[in-house]
Amino acid sequence: MKISKKILSVGLAPSIFSVAGIFVCLVLAKTQMREVESFFKEVSSREHLIAKLSDSIGYGTGIHAFKNYILRGDGFYYQQASSNFHKSLGLIDELRNSSLNELDELKSGSDLDVIESTVSLYLQNLTLAKKLKADGKSIQEVDLVVRIDDQPAIEALGRYRLMIETASADRLHQLRQFENIVFYIILGLLVASLILTYFGCRFVSCNIIKEIETLTSLSSRFRLGDDSHSSDPIMEMYSIDELKNFATSFQEMSEKLNNSYLELKKSNEDLEHFSFMISHDLQEPVKKIGLYADILELEHSDKLDDEATIYLEKIKSTSENMVGYIRALLEYVRLTQEDIHLEPIELAQVIESSIKNLEPLVRRSSIDVRWETLPKVMASPMMLGLVFRNLFENSVKFSKPGSSPKISITSNAYNDNTVEILFEDNGIGFDNRFVDKVVKPFVRVHNKRKVNGYGIGLATCKRVLAAHHSELYIKSQPGKGSQFSFFLKVA
Repeated sequence: MKISKKILSVGLAPSIFSVAGIFVCLVLAKTQMREVESFFKEVSSREHLIAKLSDSIGYGTGIHAFKNYILRGDGFYYQQASSNFHKSLGLIDELRNSSLNELDELKSGSDLDVIESTVSLYLQNLTLAKKLKADGKSIQEVDLVVRIDDQPAIEALGRYRLMIETASADRLHQLRQFENIVFYIILGLLVASLILTYFGCRFVSCNIIKEIETLTSLSSRFRLGDDSHSSDPIMEMYSIDELKNFATSFQEMSEKLNNSYLELKKSNEDLEHFSFMISHDLQEPVKKIGLYADILELEHSDKLDDEATIYLEKIKSTSENMVGYIRALLEYVRLTQEDIHLEPIELAQVIESSIKNLEPLVRRSSIDVRWETLPKVMASPMMLGLVFRNLFENSVKFSKPGSSPKISITSNAYNDNTVEILFEDNGIGFDNRFVDKVVKPFVRVHNKRKVNGYGIGLATCKRVLAAHHSELYIKSQPGKGSQFSFFLKVA
């Protein structure tokens, strides 16, 4: 039908545009990554050869053996020096054959020539020293004849190593530039796709939906045998048979949509049940790990050295943290298994009850909570209390060192029978870029070694508020505290 073709074209155009662009970017990225991988393999091989060359020439091997032969005349040092210098010449040939590009060959050729000529000179003078010693020349006379200035070779080797490092840094810089280009291209494609989708939706809402509404009305009448609207302008576009087919298809689509919803609902229920069972069954082995660690510490502590004791403490600490994470997960899963019953409640009473339940924490942290006159709202007392409990605990955990947490709770009423609840603290805060992360389960933006917790508190708040048809809004700045807000219906 004509309408379905319109919907198909409007819906698929932005998607095809984005997918095609992203596919091209991915192909380019894959090609670039292969080149980069090949480049850095070559760099790694080159660095390995340079290290071997430096070792075979250096004062611990080749040159060291050369000087010892001059001083002692021992044939062992002669063989060692000759072997290392020949090995060095072989390594220089390998480096020449492993040039990364033509420019690299031009830069490195002269340095390798200097190193090669110095090594060759050492080999010549080694043979000359052997002849002079055979002629009975003294050590001083031999040393005076065969002495070599190897400083240029050492400097050339240093320049060659620096050239490799510079080439690596340049390639990394090119890679970062390529990553930025790909990122902005994909971003541009997504923005263009959103713009196309927006105008497509406007087109659908202004044209296609009106046609669908008219067709739905007409097709319903035709199914009942009423053809009194046969003079409607849209009848010029569609025949009676088409309208009847549309009515049948629309009914079938509604039934399929309803069946899909029921299947999705059942799938979610099964998934939540599975998560609950897995989390529950995981506790037993983790607890046994901690139990056996305690037994090991109690009964065999005299056989454990300091390092083993440290490892044992880490095992106990890790098992305790794991149990805490599992319990937090269980609590998080249970939230969706309980029916939310909304009733008129006093916000002030919920806050007072939450503070009372956290009395040890309040005393220990000297928390200062202040609130103004708050309205009566429609909510679940237990679930809303859970929200405030997690917000209080969050403010205490992320309070500034050396200062008491200060919390302010206020409200703003609106004409649509809703009220905004604002919860503000003076804690350490965080970068506002991480707002989307902090409400995800087990995701943390602060160092977990410095701040205890499991990263489930704000995720729990978000889930509870979603059950109240609300959302958790967060604003924060490092060092200036955080503000949490949400909307509820006024009772």
